[in-house]
Amino acid sequence: MATKVFDVFIEGKKVATGTIEELMGIFKVSKTAVSLWIKNGRTKDRAIPKYKHALLNQEKTDALLQENKKTMKQLPASVYDFYEKEKFIMTGTAREISERLGLKIKTVFYYVQVGKREHLYRSKRNHAVLNQSETKKRFPNRDVLMEPNEEEEKGYYSLTKEERAERRYKRKLKMKMMIEKMQKEELG
Repeated sequence: MATKVFDVFIEGKKVATGTIEELMGIFKVSKTAVSLWIKNGRTKDRAIPKYKHALLNQEKTDALLQENKKTMKQLPASVYDFYEKEKFIMTGTAREISERLGLKIKTVFYYVQVGKREHLYRSKRNHAVLNQSETKKRFPNRDVLMEPNEEEEKGYYSLTKEERAERRYKRKLKMKMMIEKMQKEELG
């Protein structure tokens, strides 16, 4: 995750340096306020010295980016089986799947999330499922988190029509009871 580092100036004097989140903590302000300072200081020409403004500190931003790259390389990967709906396509890490199929890495991780859903839901969509044995083989020192058993997890789409109708009826009944309770409280 690339993060930028900014220098904050008040009345022309540099008072702080940090990422947006760090600056929010230092000055006890919202993200919107810090974003406004950045907008005010977009260029040195545009920055008005009497107002708070923030300028990009390119040197520290580059250093932080290099540090993040080193950290990302150290993170252990997982191996996934990638499917287009029901058709098996390939096995590989998220990066390998991304490169081979020409997908963005974010898209691959979305497919991993779809793969965690119940079988009927994911069978109609592209998805990726954790391949525990291949992950253990490629990364022996990594503890692989076991996926929940499909039988233990009964999702909405695996219910029968009657069970779904009953679930909807119970939700509506609960809402109706809550509304009645609120109305009684209002009336006193």
